[in-house]
Amino acid sequence: MFRKRLGLVAAFAGLGGTAATIPAMLPSLEARLDASVLPAVPLLFGGLLVGVLLSAPLLVRVRVRTVVIAGSALQAGALFWLAAATSLPEILVIAACAGAGFGLTEAAGSVAAKRWERGSATRSLAMLTAAVAVVAALSPIAVAFLPGGVWLVPVLVAVIHLLACGAIARVEESITVPGEAAETDGPRWTPAARRVLVVAGVALALYVGVETVFSGWSALIPAAVLDIDPQSAALGTSGFWLCMAAGRVIAAAVLRMGVQPVVLLLACMAVAAAALLLTSLLAPSAVMLVGLGVAVLAMAPVYSLVLGEALDRLSPQAAARATGPLVACGALGGTMVPMVLVAAGLEPDNVATFLVAAGICIIIGAGALATLAAPTASPRHSSTHQGVSP
Repeated sequence: MFRKRLGLVAAFAGLGGTAATIPAMLPSLEARLDASVLPAVPLLFGGLLVGVLLSAPLLVRVRVRTVVIAGSALQAGALFWLAAATSLPEILVIAACAGAGFGLTEAAGSVAAKRWERGSATRSLAMLTAAVAVVAALSPIAVAFLPGGVWLVPVLVAVIHLLACGAIARVEESITVPGEAAETDGPRWTPAARRVLVVAGVALALYVGVETVFSGWSALIPAAVLDIDPQSAALGTSGFWLCMAAGRVIAAAVLRMGVQPVVLLLACMAVAAAALLLTSLLAPSAVMLVGLGVAVLAMAPVYSLVLGEALDRLSPQAAARATGPLVACGALGGTMVPMVLVAAGLEPDNVATFLVAAGICIIIGAGALATLAAPTASPRHSSTHQGVSP
């Protein structure tokens, strides 16, 4: 159990490094190359989508640990390359490769959180995504203040990925969960399960889209509003992930106190929507960054709450089939929502962007209230307390 937990924490921590290092480096890369590198963010999430789609067939044919290792290794290779990259085409290819590795690791790691950990997938994912946010918060600080941080930080994050590979490679794991084989002869999805999957998929797409808007350009927003230099602007990404880390740690503590995940989700969406509406009234000004920080703090646990609640309502075998498509929905939203906003002329620091984000939070909350608060699609205790025999 220790190796499994250590490997999962390292893998998810590496995800945080990948997610924060590339956006934090964008202003410095633009200054170095004298070219716009904004396409790197959609390519990062486009690669993520590819990785997630690949994970769907892989997760029902090979061991979960194999997919996690493959994703972590691909991210490590991309980040080592990023440290030495000298041209825009290299940056774009690196972003796509890192995203593909991210998608493989995230999808397989989410399945592992359900199979390997005892208890609820929601609580396991809350702890793991907190590790994501902590490393993501520290990485941009290192970019901004460490001598040579622009090339050193990608190397350090790559090392975290390699450590995850080493720990997970030593995990003994069977391909299937005891009791799964009998389930494959029955119907694939019940009507209740399909309803949960549709709502969760839409919610993840909308949520990840909004998160991408604020995370992908988190260094560019303070650079524009505060008129600071590119390396210092990396602290904007750190601020974003510090809020994410705080929100996820608080959420994990609240869940341990016995608060129902759906209740927490509704509260988070209400606070986020209110904060984004306030931010729209303050934009563009330095004060708006405070309102945006509150919104990010509230949104932080939403991904794990939605995904965990969906997985907790499915049997282990159904969860393995559903994880890839659900994470793919998030990746698709992370690619499409920012592209749609930019195509419409809504830059990340525009008033209309915050209004759209507030509306999305209200939609997610309404969907959760209507569907995830309903009785589960399968008994929780039969789907959250089984594990793989070591």
